Amino acid sequence: MFEVQLVNVANKALVTGLLMPLTEKHLDDVATFWKPRLSPREVDYDWDWVFKKRIYNIRTQQLEGWAIEYEDITQGLILWDASGRRSRLERDARVVYIFSVATAPWNRMEIQQPPKFQAVGRQLVQFARSKSLDLGFGGRVGLHALPEVEEFYRRLNMTEIPGSPDDSESEIEQLTYFEWRAIST
Repeated sequence: MFEVQLVNVANKALVTGLLMPLTEKHLDDVATFWKPRLSPREVDYDWDWVFKKRIYNIRTQQLEGWAIEYEDITQGLILWDASGRRSRLERDARVVYIFSVATAPWNRMEIQQPPKFQAVGRQLVQFARSKSLDLGFGGRVGLHALPEVEEFYRRLNMTEIPGSPDDSESEIEQLTYFEWRAIST
């Protein structure tokens, strides 16, 4: 368990959330608190985190899921593959690959004005980067971004590789790929 700093938007105060391994409690929070606040127009409206956790676990034993809690409520979730997928920017290098990341509906500007907390998504993605450093991958992190959140990854200064418009490619390969290069030492 790790402490992370979030911003309470109402008073601009820093609050301390807890970053911890994903548990059934977090998945229950999604069903109980998140789902009723999501509209069908939200990109993750149909996401089934229980299924995601199960299906990705079948593919790899290196799957990790993490959650940020504040006030005993799940504020954000992330799932990644730490098996060392190949970097798209440096072919001989490895990355932590993020499958899914989401913040609670009340932390999204497009759902709630003003959002309750900021920095949840950034803390989750930066934690993946620290995992990459721990694994000897140099801080490299890769992911395919939904169009609605591409700007978020641009603001994090991730390198952008446009997806393939070819219909023969999988749906995920048509999305824009983002990757952090190794951290210079």
